[in-house]
Amino acid sequence: MFSSVSLWDNSVDVAINRGQTLFRRTLRSALFVLIGVYYKKIISVIIFVVMVISLSACQIEYTHGVYEISIRSRCIENNKVGNEWIKKFKCDGTIIESGDKITAPLGSKVRVDGIFIERDKYSDKGNSFTNIILEDGEIKTFYVEVVERKGSYAGNKAIWEVEVEVKLIKKKRIRN
Repeated sequence: MFSSVSLWDNSVDVAINRGQTLFRRTLRSALFVLIGVYYKKIISVIIFVVMVISLSACQIEYTHGVYEISIRSRCIENNKVGNEWIKKFKCDGTIIESGDKITAPLGSKVRVDGIFIERDKYSDKGNSFTNIILEDGEIKTFYVEVVERKGSYAGNKAIWEVEVEVKLIKKKRIRN
C-alpha cells in the first residue's frame, strides 16, 4: 500500500518538475525574444543611466569669472574749481569705462582708480582708489578730491563721489 502511494507521489513530482521545466524554458524563450526585439532600447536606457550617473559624479570647478564693472561718479562739492572735467578710471592699471567686462579669478581683489582732471589753463588733478573684491553685487564707494593750485581760487576744492559695482556675468574654467 505504501509503495503505491510513493509511486503516485513520484509520478506527480515528475509531472510537476516537467511542468516547471517547460515553464522555465518558455519563460526564458519569451525573455530572449523580448530582449531581441527591444535590445536597442534596453541598451539605450542602460547607456543613458550610466551617463547620468557618471556626469552627476563629475563636478566642474570654475576658476575665473567674467565680471561687469559699473562706475558712476558725481560731483558732491565744487567750490569754484572748474566746470569741465576729464574722468578716467583704471582697473588694475588698465583704463576702463563703465560697463566694461573683465575676466579675473573668482573672489579676487582688484584696484579701481579714479582720476579727475580739470580742463583749464592750469589743469588741476586729483586721484584716489579703492580695492574691491570681485563678488556678485559688491558695491564700493570712494572719493576723489581736486584742489585748485593757482589763481584767485587757489586752495578751493571739488570732491567727486565714485561708486563701483561688480556684477558676475558668468563663471569660466581656465586651465594653465
